Amino acid sequence: MRKSVLAAALVAVLGIAPAGACGLHGAVDNPFTTRYPGSLGVALDTRQAVVNGQLAALPEVDAAAASQRLEERLEQLRARLEKADLRGGFALLVVEFGHWARFAASANRVRIVTHATPMIDDPVLLTSEPALAALLDGHLTAAAAERAGLVRWTGNAPPAALGQSLLTALAAGV
Repeated sequence: MRKSVLAAALVAVLGIAPAGACGLHGAVDNPFTTRYPGSLGVALDTRQAVVNGQLAALPEVDAAAASQRLEERLEQLRARLEKADLRGGFALLVVEFGHWARFAASANRVRIVTHATPMIDDPVLLTSEPALAALLDGHLTAAAAERAGLVRWTGNAPPAALGQSLLTALAAGV
């Protein structure tokens, strides 16, 4: 019973939706399903950080505005990864929306493909929009976010150069 109450609270607070559909663009068939291993932990840690005042709650907006806001943040991250000279690539899941994006470097460019699930060998970075916002706005360091469970690598371990590129990109706004 307690797990059902917790799951219902996560649906209400974080909008956790079923695997396969972005919560910003798809229907919610079974709200008690998480998308990817580890995403529930990031969602719970994000909620706790908001309750504790470590993260700011983002204003509630309709799906179109939320999608636009998230796309702008992902583009900001892409530009920073390009400046940080990203090598390789990874997939990113914004857990509360089930929104996937893949970042890949070639030459001096970084491409982002949204709504693209990870390839079999991709390192996967799980985070939430409040954590991504705090990282990009300079209110949270990547190391602190990782310690608090607000970002987690899953799938294949990222190469050291990829992890360093990401840390450099996130610190670029500080």
